[in-house]
Amino acid sequence: ATVEAAVGALAGARHIDVFATGITSWFMAQDMQARLFRLGLSANAWVDYHLQRVAAAAQNAEGVVLAISHVGGLPSLLDAVDIARRQGAKVVSLTQPGTLLADRTDILLALSVPDDAVMHVGIDAYLTHLTAIEILTVLVAQRRGEPAVHRLQVVRAALQEHGVDVRSHPLKSWDSGHPGKAHIDGAANE
Repeated sequence: ATVEAAVGALAGARHIDVFATGITSWFMAQDMQARLFRLGLSANAWVDYHLQRVAAAAQNAEGVVLAISHVGGLPSLLDAVDIARRQGAKVVSLTQPGTLLADRTDILLALSVPDDAVMHVGIDAYLTHLTAIEILTVLVAQRRGEPAVHRLQVVRAALQEHGVDVRSHPLKSWDSGHPGKAHIDGAANE
């Protein structure tokens, strides 16, 4: 039920701001923003404290903040979440249960992993967050249905047009419409 509530909030949001602090969480936020954007949703990812506060202040009751933090207690992130909530935005969080962030969250996707012996945020936390993001992406795409499928097809076609994001990675000419210029097609043309 919690995952379905998070999916519904994300899929129906006017705009989604993804907030994170720390290297691992920032990577997750960027990845999630790219996924949401490819599905046709308006989404931005913010790691800078100042920009998180500005984005939070621009939120409203039709928006969602997705906060990603394994630690779940960094004051700058908590401040931004508080501002967004005051603006009426729904807050969805990927964090550990019992954290300060969890306590400020409307929809908590609680992720519990064993402490890492070496790093504060270890490989178990990284893989757990990445798995949660993948699950959310698939479910949001399913919820949005045909518009999401169409958007993904258009994005893929745009990338493939110049040999980007294809299985064989063929080199294509970026300047094929201009006579007299060299073309790249696996070998130089003269």
